[in-house]
Amino acid sequence: PDMPIDAIEREPNSGSQTAMDNMVMQGLPMAEDNWREDSMSDLVMMVSDSLGSLGYTYQYYINDLYNVSGDASLKVLKIDGVAPEPQNIIDGSYPLSSYYYGVINYWQLWGTGGKFLNWMLLPEGQAAIEQAGYIPVSPSSGEVPVETIPEDMVDEDGLVFPGSDWSYLDESNLTELLTRGGEPAMLLGYARNEIFARHCNEFESPMYVQHYRKYPWYNLTAHHKVSERELNEYELANLELIKEWEQEYK
Repeated sequence: PDMPIDAIEREPNSGSQTAMDNMVMQGLPMAEDNWREDSMSDLVMMVSDSLGSLGYTYQYYINDLYNVSGDASLKVLKIDGVAPEPQNIIDGSYPLSSYYYGVINYWQLWGTGGKFLNWMLLPEGQAAIEQAGYIPVSPSSGEVPVETIPEDMVDEDGLVFPGSDWSYLDESNLTELLTRGGEPAMLLGYARNEIFARHCNEFESPMYVQHYRKYPWYNLTAHHKVSERELNEYELANLELIKEWEQEYK
């Protein structure tokens, strides 16, 4: 416990040194006699191999890139008793974290760039991010599953009425819907909300969020609060009919 500390830092303007300056030092200068390494691999190995050494790095480098997370000679320190575990990073209880952003031009929103960003936000893309050693934005471990509409009550795209954006619904359609089983209010709610989902509505209810984001057509990168002004004549008419039925099944 009384061993001298050999502090190790990265070269100026490196990504990790910039993060250290911004998040930890916050304007204070680093000690002038710190040992400086030009690469993160050398820094990690020096801390691992040298008693009394102290450095800093990203969790990704330890757990995945250099695979030294199980090294008994390397200890990751807690901050105020909080370890840099995924859930602690997600909920903010571990205070030091940085974000990676996917940025595209607006005109690419519905093109290849938008499709890729949308895929990254889907469960498959989030799993790939986690597999690569990063913390996903919507990990399964941090989400409370909710009951959504059974898959046998919707088509392959998760829709109750696939044509409600280009044809008028009538009472026979809604009558048929209620014969599929399940709570009428739940079925009608999905029939109504899928009209908005087609326009990439940003839902607050986890029930709709967890259902629609499973399907690639629901473009997560184009999320916004959809107003009725964006709906076409078929959607507006169908919306009013469904609302009338919802009043009966409150």
